[in-house]
Order: sequence, then C-alpha cells, then structure tokens
Amino acid sequence: MGKRILIVDDEKSVAFFLAEHLTALGAGYEVETAGSGEEALALMQSRTYDLIITDLRMPGINGLELIERARSRSPHTRLILMTAYGNRRVESTAYQLGACRYLSKPFHIQDLVAAVQSALEEMETPGRGILVLSDEQFDEISQHLTDLRFELNAQCVLLADVTGRMLAHLGAVEGVDLQVLISLIGGGFAASFETARHVGEEEALVLNYHEGTKLDIYSANVNEEMFIVLLFDKEKQRSRIGMVWLYMRRVLQRLRAVIRHTERVSAAQVLDDDFSEQLSASLDHLWLDSSAEEGPTLEEATQALRDSMAADAEPTGDQEVETIDLAQAVKMGLLDPSWAEDQ
Repeated sequence: MGKRILIVDDEKSVAFFLAEHLTALGAGYEVETAGSGEEALALMQSRTYDLIITDLRMPGINGLELIERARSRSPHTRLILMTAYGNRRVESTAYQLGACRYLSKPFHIQDLVAAVQSALEEMETPGRGILVLSDEQFDEISQHLTDLRFELNAQCVLLADVTGRMLAHLGAVEGVDLQVLISLIGGGFAASFETARHVGEEEALVLNYHEGTKLDIYSANVNEEMFIVLLFDKEKQRSRIGMVWLYMRRVLQRLRAVIRHTERVSAAQVLDDDFSEQLSASLDHLWLDSSAEEGPTLEEATQALRDSMAADAEPTGDQEVETIDLAQAVKMGLLDPSWAEDQ
C-alpha cells in the first residue's frame, strides 16, 4: 500500500516541484500539496497522512505551529520541517515538537528523497508498545542512570526512545544539541532492530561507539523502545572502552530487570510529557542529593540561571530583543518543566 504524503508550502511552484519528484520515484507515494498551514489542517480533517513536509515561514500558521497541531491530531504521522531561515534554536524546537527530520534550504532533491524514505521506513518498523512504569520503577531507573554517570565520570547520560524523544538527561556538553543528537541516534537503532529481524533475531543488543576529536559517544538499547547515551568530553575525561561497556551492560541488565514484568500499551497512551517530567524530576533529585558537597545548591543554580537569562536579554547596539514568557521557554526546552512548576 502506498504512503500518503502532504507537502505544505506557500510557494506553489516549490510544492509542485517537490511533489513531482516524489511521485516520479515510482515508490507508490500519493503526494498532495497545500498552500498554507490552515489548508493542511483542513485536509487532515478528512484524511490521514503518513508524512507531512512543511516549510517554516508561511502566512498565518507557520511550520512549527503546524507540526505541533498535526502531532496532536495524528501522533503517528511523520513530520519534516524545511526552511531557509533556520538556526539551531529553530531546529531544536522542531525536534521538541515532534519533527523527525530537519532540512535547510537550499537542499539537493536527493536529500529530501533520503529524508522521506528514512522517515517512512522508521514508521514501518514494528514496535512492541511502551511501558507503564510505577513510581518505584521510575526511582529505580533514575538511580541506575545516576550511578552509571558517577561510576564512569561521564559528562552526560541520556535516556531516550527510538523515535528520538528525550525522556531524561543528567548533565550536558557545551556546544551539543542533545535533542538533535538523540534524534539521530534513535534513527540508527530503528535500522539496527530491523536488521536483527531480517536475520531472524527476535531481540538484539546494539552497542554503538563514536570516537571523535572532542567527544566520545556511547549508546546502547535497553529494549526496542528505549536506549541510553553516554557522552565524554575529552578535555575533561577520557573514556576507556572496555570499562564503559562493562558498566553499561551491567546497567542495561538492571534496567531490563526493572521493566521485565511491566504492562505494555501504545505510545499514544503513555509516552507523553508526564514520562519525561517524572523521570527528569527524579534524576534531578538524585543529582542534587549526590552533589550537594561538590556543586551549587538548588537556590544557587536557580539564581545562576536567572542571571544568565538576564545577561542574554541585554541588547547590544541595534540588536532586536526577543522576549518569551515562561510557558514558551519550557516549550522550547530552555527551562526544565519541574523548575518552572516550582516558581
């Protein structure tokens, strides 16, 4: 059965050009176009799409708003944002809102074709449902992740799902957009699981290692829904492969033991902001408890964040000042939701 694709762009010639190329691939794609976000949402009322490709800047509803609304209406629809006016914040926001790919104009048509094919292939990868975890299980998972970071002295540990959604993270690495990173890594896991099925394996443990000039990045899957990532900044701490794999495999076994007998339901039922907020809050609590003697207190960290935001808000020369409210900052990933709820 062919896949239904909707291309949304206020420049009709661009939408037509892209639609013609996708149709000409002979992959059975049924491609439609819309000239605005409003038109796209109207079309979604009467039909469903496997993939929506939208431009960012359009009159009325822009691309980010469309992604957000489309995601709420059809959680299983894959979403790609394309723009000639993007930056790292736009890209990060797109991924936060549910986009699976981000394309900067101008791009080669083959870049679009590759993005479309990979997005639809990920959509076809069968999953086994999402876990329903109790408060005790949340706490236990949080403790295992915290222990792993301290045992290896990693700068950052992440927990994510294979669709590229951040579930929780502890620590950070300067200059790395964590949301973009886990979206890219998640796509790789989806392909690895499909490879395992192709050779007749029902389950697979996938261990990945990226040795860079500045960062060492390790990732491994807990199951077919979740994976963990460890980042080491080489200027601060060099990693030892054997030691990292030893500790990661031990933690993976413990995490699997935690979730082994839990109920599974569909992603639409469970995998929402609640999961990320609960797990992140639990991690934050553990982090603050374990680093009280070495790092700042919660009050000091909060004041530092406020000072940083105030400094960033000071205009220089003719620079235009952009203001956002607290809700927008949380939505864009600039503030932790649990911090905002306490204010």
